[in-house]
Amino acid sequence: MLNLTVIPQHELLSLFLTGSSGLCWTIVYIDCIRLGIRQRTYAYFIHSLPGQNRRSAAKTIEAMRSVFEIGAEKITVYRFRPLPGTAFEKFKVRVNADSRKISKYAIHLNRVRRELLIGAVVKAIAAPGAYAYPLQGGPVIRLKNGRPKIGEVIEVRITGVASDRLVEGFICSNP
Repeated sequence: MLNLTVIPQHELLSLFLTGSSGLCWTIVYIDCIRLGIRQRTYAYFIHSLPGQNRRSAAKTIEAMRSVFEIGAEKITVYRFRPLPGTAFEKFKVRVNADSRKISKYAIHLNRVRRELLIGAVVKAIAAPGAYAYPLQGGPVIRLKNGRPKIGEVIEVRITGVASDRLVEGFICSNP
């Protein structure tokens, strides 16, 4: 997994901000994708920020679409939470139709990204139950044909998508 922090643009990563008011910012790491840093590149968004409106929600959805189209592996959306001791502590969380639209769109995009894995063969590590974790990152795999020894490295052919976070597959072999 690649952990990213915001660093100056001359160091190849910049912060892309969209929003319509000082309180409505959607933060997306876009340059890492454009620059070919594709090791589990994720994009993170926050919905229900104070001041969120239809226009800012539409811009958030457009930013989500953009990072998806250029290759983000996963889009994560968090609900705004005012933390005690911060400038936002007295703000109320207002989850509305626009907030729900942002969340549903992220789920849709993540599911579409998982569907692109169908047919692929991936190396994974067997986990408890009938599950495995891909060695190179990606969604959890539910195994449909057996329960290998926990920790065993296996090859799995992805055969379906159970959700935006879970794919299904068959064990092909033990490499």
